[in-house]
Amino acid sequence: MKTQRISTTATTQHATVPLSTRLVLSASAGCIASTFCHPLDVVRVQMQTTKGEAPSPFRSALTIAHREGILGLWSGLSAAYLRQFTYSGFRMAVFSFLLEHAKHTSSSTTNNNNNVVPLSTKLVLGAVAGVAGSIVGNPAELVLVRMADDSKLPQKQRRNYKSSIHACIRIVQEEGVKGLGRGMVNSCCRAAVVNAFQLGIYGPTKEQLVILQPSVFTSTSSIPTMFCGALFSAFFAISVSMPLDVVKSRLMAQPIEQGKPLKYTGMLDCFRKSFRTAGIRVFWRGFIPAYIKLAPYTVISFTALEKLTALSGSASAF
Repeated sequence: MKTQRISTTATTQHATVPLSTRLVLSASAGCIASTFCHPLDVVRVQMQTTKGEAPSPFRSALTIAHREGILGLWSGLSAAYLRQFTYSGFRMAVFSFLLEHAKHTSSSTTNNNNNVVPLSTKLVLGAVAGVAGSIVGNPAELVLVRMADDSKLPQKQRRNYKSSIHACIRIVQEEGVKGLGRGMVNSCCRAAVVNAFQLGIYGPTKEQLVILQPSVFTSTSSIPTMFCGALFSAFFAISVSMPLDVVKSRLMAQPIEQGKPLKYTGMLDCFRKSFRTAGIRVFWRGFIPAYIKLAPYTVISFTALEKLTALSGSASAF
């Protein structure tokens, strides 16, 4: 059976990058991507939390811009940045850190320098990194959802958070410290699924592209390879995680009023009530803006992270 060597930036010795450095690199890459992609997150959240039939992504964007002005599409951007320095930065950094150690372990146990890590291991590492990032970043995720959803609420129900930090303070004051953990169980489940595919499949996809079309995808570090690998991993991540994403948005966005029961008591209750009132299709509501957002976000953040990581002395972040 004919084998083909996959070209990478490096396959043998490379400098170990500390976890703290990886956190900075990952958060920086995420902020770059978030600046461009945040409007799609605002559209996605408002579609997912709309009662009844949701308008199209384009119509939702026009409605937001008409109601709040063009800057309304960047509502909650400060929360998005906070999210990058918690959830996104942490999950990518943890994945890169764990993967690097897995490669060293593979190399030492097999007495070669191939640093081959099985796909199953990468999926598990992606899921672990996603859960770790979700726990750390849940407050930022909660604030992001609420700030992105706020503009479509009636004036009396709007929270009018001034910034992500102001929102965190308000939540603690009004709902207690536990309020910052609202929706965490669902977020962790979603993060495990998303990151298993988004992070775990990205590297193997690039390798297969190089094997199948070496004339187009000349190496795993080439721009075309990273671009197509990111698109593929983003599609699978969104496809399998959308039901959990919809439930997460609805749990986090629901109004919290003193003396009144919550609309959803938990993840399973939200699944049941959403299915009963809107059918199975509701769980993929917002798929288009979610993918349109995640695809360029993945391309930009993964490419930026790989380039920044290479500059720091590591062979690859993935």
